[in-house]
Amino acid sequence: MRELSIFVDESGDFGFNGSPSSNYLLTLLFHDQSRTLEKNSLQKLNEELQIYFPGGAKTYVHAGPIIRREKEFENMDLNERRHIINTLFHFAIKSDICYKTIIVDKTNYTNNFMWLNTRLTKDLNSFIDSNYENLLSYDCIKIYYDRGQKEITNILNTIFLTRFNNVVFKENNLHEYRLFQVADLICTFELLNHKLETSKFSKSEEVFFENARKFRKNYYKQISRKKM
Repeated sequence: MRELSIFVDESGDFGFNGSPSSNYLLTLLFHDQSRTLEKNSLQKLNEELQIYFPGGAKTYVHAGPIIRREKEFENMDLNERRHIINTLFHFAIKSDICYKTIIVDKTNYTNNFMWLNTRLTKDLNSFIDSNYENLLSYDCIKIYYDRGQKEITNILNTIFLTRFNNVVFKENNLHEYRLFQVADLICTFELLNHKLETSKFSKSEEVFFENARKFRKNYYKQISRKKM
């Protein structure tokens, strides 16, 4: 039985007027369950993270706040935060995964959230059209999303339940939980790369990566090889 897991993460919001986000990103990370994650690599990841977090393996590595030194990461120094990101990043590039990120630029539009909803639905359907035969070859497609935004939950339900009869929406468990965090990491890197096309890093991002060239060379170039 062939199973495909899809881990979904988003960046941005559905607001326009006064919205803090000028871009909206939707990342889907794909993992064919017949291609098991390398056990030693996953074990090493959990052991490394346990150094920094109580409970270790159950800790959520949230890339954006780590880079910006926010929330529970505000008391960690730069080397600690870099080590956490690097540990998850190396796990990601060693894992047999691939991904697709849909990027929508909101800056030139003043429409309400329905425009963004329609655009994301159209782009996601277009991606599925291009990969339909491959997706159809799986006996089961499991979709993991934390239901962070109801609009995305509705889009995923509408598209996948309409186009496939073998879709199951799942809660995260420990094994897949790390891949959900990888999806978050990828979505963050895609946002940073897109941001560099029109502007520059914030002060906290500049401190973390040093400069745009190093970010693209040391991180984005490698992770982007996983793109579908």
